Amino acid sequence: MKTFKQIFQQATSLEPFPFQAKFAETLPSLVRVPTGLGKTAAVVLGWLWRRRFAQDEVRNATPRRLVYCLPMRVLVEQTRDCVSGWIQKLGLENEIDVHVLMGGEDKKDWDLHPEREAVFIGTQDMLLSCALNRGYSLTRFRWPMAFGLFNNDCLWVMDEVQLMDASLPTSTQLDGFRKQRMGSKNCQTVWMSATLENEWMKTVDSDSAIFESMLELDESDDGNAEVQKRWDAHKKVERCECVMGDATAISEMIVANHQPDSLTLAIFNTVDRAKEVYQKVQKQCKDADALLLHSRFRSCDREGIIKRLLEPVPPQGRIVISTQVVEAGIDISAQTLFTELAPWASLVQRFGRCNRKGEYNKDQSANVYWFDLPEEEKTHDKMRLPYELADVTNAQALFQSLENASPSSLDQLRTDQPKLYRDAMTVHSDHVIRKRDLIDLFDTTPDMAGADIDISRFIRSDDSKDVQVFWRDWAEKEAPSSLKEEAMPRREELCTVPIGAFKDFCKKNKDAKLINKWDDLQEEWTQTRDEHIYPGQVFMLHSSLGGYTPQFGWIGHAKKNEPVEPITADPGDTPQKPEGYASDRWAENPWLNIAQHTDHVVAEMEAILQSVAIDEEFKTHLLDAARWHDRGKAHEVFQNRLYDGDGPDEADKQKYERPPKWQGLRDLAKAPNGFWKRGYERNSFRHELASGLAILQAGLADLIAYLAAAHHGKVRLSIRSMPNEKPPQEAERLFARGVYDQDALPKVDLGDGVTAPAVELSLQCMQLGRDENNQPSWAERMLKLRDNVGLFRLAYLEALIRAADMRASAKEDIKTEASK
Repeated sequence: MKTFKQIFQQATSLEPFPFQAKFAETLPSLVRVPTGLGKTAAVVLGWLWRRRFAQDEVRNATPRRLVYCLPMRVLVEQTRDCVSGWIQKLGLENEIDVHVLMGGEDKKDWDLHPEREAVFIGTQDMLLSCALNRGYSLTRFRWPMAFGLFNNDCLWVMDEVQLMDASLPTSTQLDGFRKQRMGSKNCQTVWMSATLENEWMKTVDSDSAIFESMLELDESDDGNAEVQKRWDAHKKVERCECVMGDATAISEMIVANHQPDSLTLAIFNTVDRAKEVYQKVQKQCKDADALLLHSRFRSCDREGIIKRLLEPVPPQGRIVISTQVVEAGIDISAQTLFTELAPWASLVQRFGRCNRKGEYNKDQSANVYWFDLPEEEKTHDKMRLPYELADVTNAQALFQSLENASPSSLDQLRTDQPKLYRDAMTVHSDHVIRKRDLIDLFDTTPDMAGADIDISRFIRSDDSKDVQVFWRDWAEKEAPSSLKEEAMPRREELCTVPIGAFKDFCKKNKDAKLINKWDDLQEEWTQTRDEHIYPGQVFMLHSSLGGYTPQFGWIGHAKKNEPVEPITADPGDTPQKPEGYASDRWAENPWLNIAQHTDHVVAEMEAILQSVAIDEEFKTHLLDAARWHDRGKAHEVFQNRLYDGDGPDEADKQKYERPPKWQGLRDLAKAPNGFWKRGYERNSFRHELASGLAILQAGLADLIAYLAAAHHGKVRLSIRSMPNEKPPQEAERLFARGVYDQDALPKVDLGDGVTAPAVELSLQCMQLGRDENNQPSWAERMLKLRDNVGLFRLAYLEALIRAADMRASAKEDIKTEASK
């Protein structure tokens, strides 16, 4: 058994600080440690040591998934690189996966291995939206999988909480919900910041126990020379004569104070002000390596900028003009720092980017310059954005007496200026998610207009909500519906855009065919209307519209003759086609009957259940659901979609003839791509609804019916017909999702000696209220199931059955490829 110290040394080549070892031993809920001392290493390696190298009692109590939540996209890549490097040095790269969640197609199906230890790194938008069952940039059909996995067996780490905005109370509420009787198991949360205050964590449902475990530096850290060097890192503070918004004077001051062979960092509160100063600095100081960094870049361009930022400083020096994205997570140390006024907690993080490791202590040459608000009060409301004016003026008051921004000096303000400090460290929250909100979010079915519950108020404030866009080329005269096969975006293509700026962009571009979003119901790319734009959505723009440059990021307008160059996929990548309510993702499947495929799914489920902690009752239901999940594929509508020598190509009938072994069979579950007709004879047909109905009528448990019906994420709490369905000829005959009341489902072999009997399907349960036999409706059964099992546990079970099915299908596809 290796000690934490040994693991830390092997991963980082450094000695752990005392507080880092203490974190691994105690796993506290709150961590308040100054910037630059290695909080990320403490939590990642502390979790890894507990999960992999500690005694059995500690190991079993430590969640198997680490969810590292950051407030901004720009912080994610560097954190990923650090974590991946540590895991590789420990020789665990083939055992512990590292996944990034920032939107776009993920090349790894991270949700297919719920039994594996894994690290998830992402932004609060992506991770918390997943935890609320509305995963931004995920297909809606995978929302429940993420919801189940991220609310069970996870250690959530909320880093730099002073920047989290509305997500902070959401995280504390979710932690409180998980500890109530809602089905979550083995989930813990850690909140970290250099400026963390207990008061920030208090919400109506939060657990008061979290306030009792604050990890801070103590006397054991005081005796460490390296800790003391950073604690006393000298940073002279000076107020600038030029004020916020005066781009010309500010740029001149930056250039005048820049030192060769050093890093100068200037941080602005808005992208527009950062861009304006950057352009002027470029003209005034052509020798220095000038960089612009903000959150409105495509990830591939942003990664290139950060890579340059982290390179050794050239002899002429480097000037970085940035927004608040650089406040936390990026490990840089400037000799000279410029900053606009901001909330005090944010300013402390900015100070942490100057003389970060105390390297300028001897000559005391590190300087912090701050820009004040203009004297004209009428300009204050504009200049304070995106922050509240009171937060900015409270920070202004603290600045007046500050001469040194070392961590020790900042900590002394608590004692010297208690009232000012308390006022400056207040956080605001207009929206707090309640239990009723979370329960409503469990149902992922859109309303009759195709809209969903908007969770953005629980993620970001009104001033900072975003959408994501990407650019593609197509014939401009084509209608959006002709783009049906256009692949979903990859992560490197996406650019984050403020929702207000995007709406303005749409208004300026009159040709709506060039701005599209994927419609799950219509199963096509549809042109965008202003009233249908809400946070978290993804939009496809025609490259001719412009709006972006690699140097400046999102600019919101088209530069003359400068279309945006789309990012092409790597040659080896298989583009992910969009999915709708009626469609399925087809791969190069082998010929398999229902029994064969079911045996594979049950085997995958058994493998998963060997590692995850599930009550025996639920294990039995999961295995039964795996056995029955494709029972509905025996339906004639599913079987009729397969060619059997009856293809449309009269000149080449042979290519539609099945191999002799498979001719005439009506119990097929899988077949090669070329044998599937373009669509079902009944629009929106879902075989899993037929499975769920058959299970109920066979007298099996409601949980088995739910898990079977939900294994594609398209039939869950409610059953209803879709807008494009063609009703049966009989006017009174019930129908939903391509299944008609009184449809015959023939007897079929489900494998392992289980035979499902023939049944006439009944859709009476789709109606509200009980039927003539006093049997409850589908909705009544499933809502009762949700409340009794617990919505977190029910979603987790749903994620397991779906993972088993998808893994089995993936392995079947691989075998097919290998046999070619």
